[in-house]
Amino acid sequence: MAESFFLRAQVTSTGVTFAQTTIGLGSFVDVLGQAILKIHGIYPAMRNAGNNLPYTMGLNDAEGSVTWQLTTQSQTEVQGLTDKSVIASGGAIQSFSSKPVMILSTLQEDVNVQNFSNGYLVATEDIYLGIDRSTGTGDECDLDVIIECSVVKMSTSRALALALSQQ
Repeated sequence: MAESFFLRAQVTSTGVTFAQTTIGLGSFVDVLGQAILKIHGIYPAMRNAGNNLPYTMGLNDAEGSVTWQLTTQSQTEVQGLTDKSVIASGGAIQSFSSKPVMILSTLQEDVNVQNFSNGYLVATEDIYLGIDRSTGTGDECDLDVIIECSVVKMSTSRALALALSQQ
């Protein structure tokens, strides 16, 4: 395996509007130069915005969810796994009683690169980290990710075909 390195990104959800940030890969991906990115692992963490404490919605007698995704195309909403641009996705579900006392908090990954035996190849110059919440109440939410990557060589024709398939 080639030397791995780490990319880091953060996106903040301020309510029920989908939020997204761009992660530039132009320093690593050069399709004509036969260089593409191989993602080995994606490690997400949800935090209350700005204070690094675990994220809680803090709702009374309610449930809420946060959904995140990493894609090869810019999006306006969370996509399903059948969308060809989806690299990884997951979320958190929480439930509170009227006190408010947390009854349930679960973090899930629908699909993550670690589930694949050979990683995930990316030939686009940008990838996109998106987040959406089911409720506008509670604290703003930061989604932080660390992405473990390496640069690998692929023939120009195969790299171009991969890039086109991811757009």
